[in-house]
Amino acid sequence: MVVISEKLRQRLFDANPFWSGSFEFNYVERDVYAEIKRFASEKQVVALCGLRRVGKTTMLYKLISDLLKESKPEQVLYFSFDDFVGEPRDVVDAFLEIHGFEPRFLFFDEIQKVGNWSEKIKLLYDSGKYKIFLSGSESLFLRKGTKETLAGRIFEIEVSILSFREYLRFVGKSHLAVKPLLHENELRKAFADYVLIGGFPELIGKTDEVLIKTYLLDLVD
Repeated sequence: MVVISEKLRQRLFDANPFWSGSFEFNYVERDVYAEIKRFASEKQVVALCGLRRVGKTTMLYKLISDLLKESKPEQVLYFSFDDFVGEPRDVVDAFLEIHGFEPRFLFFDEIQKVGNWSEKIKLLYDSGKYKIFLSGSESLFLRKGTKETLAGRIFEIEVSILSFREYLRFVGKSHLAVKPLLHENELRKAFADYVLIGGFPELIGKTDEVLIKTYLLDLVD
């Protein structure tokens, strides 16, 4: 049996709170989710790509939230490879040590940080044991050979910044778009606020332009 480190064990419990209790998840509807959901029941890997902080992790947890309505929490494994040196197989083995059996659903966040990740995901996929969901902060097919390795095994879906309509939904002002001519001034103000934050969900409600600029510049570092 593989003996996992206490650090990895704690990371797994922190990332999967639904293993030990209720799972509260606040979510505002994103238009792209319908497309993601369409592929969730197919056998292929579902991969979400896009800029950092556009909401890919939120989409993964939304999938988990929906999945928990009909599946046991102990069937689900979420893990982020951000600031983690290790392999997907290590994480699955750690799950096995904790639960005594393997997961059915794998959610791997920031997978592009794993060296030669496509070959490692291919091995897990070809075992036929798992339904796999991934996220990456770039197109996962940009790396040479990735498309060939996972040909026929993966659906890649782009998660973008909020559209203006989505932004209105996030700030509770969707009604403004129903009859825009009646709310022209409010829409202009809302659009100016939307442009200021660049469509990034985490910046909603922020007005400090220095803070916003620093946040946006950090995304391209």
